Amino acid sequence: MLQRLNASGHGQTLILKDKQRIVSANGPDDIVLADAQISIRDLLSDSLFWEANLNVYQEYMNLNRAILEKHLGVDPEQIIPIPSLFKVKSGHTGLERTSAYFPSMVNHLVIGRTSIVAKPYGPVINGKCQFERAFEEALPERDTEFINDWFSYHVRGGEIHCATNALRAPDFPTKWWQTIPDRAWDV
Repeated sequence: MLQRLNASGHGQTLILKDKQRIVSANGPDDIVLADAQISIRDLLSDSLFWEANLNVYQEYMNLNRAILEKHLGVDPEQIIPIPSLFKVKSGHTGLERTSAYFPSMVNHLVIGRTSIVAKPYGPVINGKCQFERAFEEALPERDTEFINDWFSYHVRGGEIHCATNALRAPDFPTKWWQTIPDRAWDV
């Protein structure tokens, strides 16, 4: 998507416009922020970022897809691609610890027909965030609400689902931790 937008003349369009990341924090009163916004063109030119996303992280995604298909019987067409990028988690040097580069739309809250989704702050073209557009096109049957979780959760390593609680009543007589439901994968 970003390559297509760049090729169609939108390379200077900003991602994470007007957003800041926490660079270091030595307590609630000692936080250092840095500009998070970047143009499509500049992000596309970050070869280390793309090597990690296209090779290493995509390999993990492919492995997860294979597990879902093999062990849970999920059909490939049931897996819906949602835009997502990853970065090395702050304070780590290797690729083994990552976090979402922009607020993760995958980790959204589902309430009936409504999806409450972290606002991704993607490139805005003709008044519409292109990451939001892609989410809505991937799930056209859902009513979608995009919520700002930038400082409340995203930059601290969480997303919109971290801010939710649910009351549930179990519908079976055994304890959940002693039961493996049908079609579940015991890890």
